Amino acid sequence: MFKTLLYIFISFLVAIPCQDALTQTAVKPLPRPQSIALGVDLWPLAVRAFDDSRTGLNVTARYGLRDKVFVNAELGYENVDYQHQQSTQESGSDALSVNEYKHISNGSFLRAGLDYNFFHPEEEPYNNDFVGVGFRYGYAFQQQESPSYTIENGYWNNASGSGASESVNSHWVEVLFSLRTELFRNFYAGWSIRGKMLAYSGKPGVMEPYAIPGFGKTGSRLSVGFTYSLEYQIPFGKRKEVVKP
Repeated sequence: MFKTLLYIFISFLVAIPCQDALTQTAVKPLPRPQSIALGVDLWPLAVRAFDDSRTGLNVTARYGLRDKVFVNAELGYENVDYQHQQSTQESGSDALSVNEYKHISNGSFLRAGLDYNFFHPEEEPYNNDFVGVGFRYGYAFQQQESPSYTIENGYWNNASGSGASESVNSHWVEVLFSLRTELFRNFYAGWSIRGKMLAYSGKPGVMEPYAIPGFGKTGSRLSVGFTYSLEYQIPFGKRKEVVKP
């Protein structure tokens, strides 16, 4: 009996390093696909739902430099057809002031930057989800004009006219937090929330843009934006990444 127990104990001690050796041997470099992901941002459709003066489209591209670092580019356009009418009446007076303003803008934008993934691929080698932060530089070019405006005043002469077409260039930076998950093989859905700061917006005339493509409405140098994207990942090669036990 004692010999049997001693044999089992010794066999158990020998089995532990053998099991570790087998685990080490089983851990092999896993092929990680090189790929580029192309997608479309659905958020402009939501913007259109509550602001029918703005129509836009945004497409995205993503390439993984490493398992945790991604290069991103976003290209889009936004058209604005905005008309404002305001009527005011001074207290105790029959004088009525009517202000009418029409603004048209057509422009395109580019955003580019890097994303960093908090996931550790060596711990979850088959998990392609993303939770992380990023940085973007944004540039927009737009052509804007005011076909007509009317300013009525009870004390001074009424003013009406139009604003000539002019070009506006804008630059801004963004920091973002985003989530992305693989719904099924090579098909992803994700969203991001972004804090934006306008660095420069050249206004050669007197008109301030109603909205800057890719940035949002003006009136403040700070803005908050959202995206909700659907992406398809196109593998085109493989690179080997060592997965640590």
